[in-house]
Amino acid sequence: MTAVAMAVRTAVIRHRLPSLVIGVVVLLSAATSVLAAMLLVESNAPFDRAFARQAGAHVSAVFDPAKASAAALAATAHRPGVTAAAGPFDAVTAGLSAGPIKLGLARVVGRADPGGPVDRITLDAGRWLTGPGQIVLSRDLAGGPRGLEYGSLTADIPGSPALRVVGVADSITDTADAWVWPGQHDVLQAEGVLTMRRMLYRFASAEDDAAVRGSLDVALADLPADASIGLSFYLANKRSVDRTSGIALPFVLAFAVLALVVSVLIVATVVTGAVVAGYRTIGISKALGFTPGQVVTVYAGQALVPGLLGCLLGVAAGNALAVPLLARTQQAYDVVGGVDPPLWVDAAVAPAVLASVGVTAVAAAWRAGRIPAV
Repeated sequence: MTAVAMAVRTAVIRHRLPSLVIGVVVLLSAATSVLAAMLLVESNAPFDRAFARQAGAHVSAVFDPAKASAAALAATAHRPGVTAAAGPFDAVTAGLSAGPIKLGLARVVGRADPGGPVDRITLDAGRWLTGPGQIVLSRDLAGGPRGLEYGSLTADIPGSPALRVVGVADSITDTADAWVWPGQHDVLQAEGVLTMRRMLYRFASAEDDAAVRGSLDVALADLPADASIGLSFYLANKRSVDRTSGIALPFVLAFAVLALVVSVLIVATVVTGAVVAGYRTIGISKALGFTPGQVVTVYAGQALVPGLLGCLLGVAAGNALAVPLLARTQQAYDVVGGVDPPLWVDAAVAPAVLASVGVTAVAAAWRAGRIPAV
C-alpha cells in the first residue's frame, strides 16, 4: 500500500494540469450541485413553509367601524374554530406621494408590533415603527429595500401629514401596503377619509375555500351581515406562489443533473487519456510487481485525490453562495422570511459527487489493470 500511495502522490504531482482540471471541474460540479439542491428545497412548497413560519392569516377581513365596534370584533377571536386572531387594527385607503412621485393608493394599517399570534411581519430593510410620524412600506409598494430612499412621504388626505419611511417589510398574506403607528390619528382618523377596521384570523379548518368560508361564517355569526366590507383569503396567494415554483422545479433538476454529467465526462476523459498515454509506465509497474488492482488504484487515485479536494472546496463555495441566492429566490416567490440553508444537503451532495467521480475513475482506469506487462 505504501508503494501504491507513493505512486499516486507522484502521479498527481507530475501531472499537474490534469489534476488541476479534475479538481476545478469537481469543485464547480459540487458547488453547482449544492446550489441546485438548495434551490430545489427552497422551491418545494415555499409558501407553505413561509406561511407556517410567519403564522400567516387564513383570512384578512375589513369591517365598517360604524357597524362593528372594536369590542365586538375582538370577541370574534374567541368564536369556535378560531385558533388565533390579531386586531382589530384601524385602517384607511389613502394615496401616498414621495415629492412628485405618486405611489398610488395604499392600504394603510395602524400596527405597533410586527409580531403577534397572526401575520408576523418580516423586515427586508430598516426597522419597525417606534412612534407617530413614521411609516413602514410593504415590499410591493416600495419596489424592494430601496424604498428607504424615499426618505419621507405625504399622505394624500386632508392635512397632508408627512411620514418618514423607516423600513420596508412584507406580510406573507399581503395584509397591508403600509403600516403606521396606531396613534397616527391624522392618517387613521383623518376627516373625510373612509376609515375601516381590519381583523386577521387563523382557523382550525382552512384546507380549501369552502372550509375557510365556513370557519369565517362561524366567527362572524354575531356581527351584522353587512359589517364586513372586504375579505382576502390566503389560498389566492398560495396558488400564485405554487404556480411560480412549479415552473422552476424542472429547470432546477436539469441544472443539478447537468453539473454531475459534465463532471463525470471530464473525469472519464482525463483518466482514459492518462491510461492510453501510460502504456510504458503500466508495463514497468507490473514488471516491478504491481498487481492489476494496484495499477487501477494508482490511476483512479490520480482523479480521486484532486477530486476529493475539489469536492470539499466546492461544497464550501456552494454554501457561501447559497445564502444570497436563496434570499433572491425567496423574494422572487414573495415569501422572504429568513434564509436557513439545510445542512443535510451538504451531507447528501458531497458523497454523491465523490461517488460519481470514484466510480467513473475506476471504470476508466479498469483498462490499465488488463494491459499485460509486455
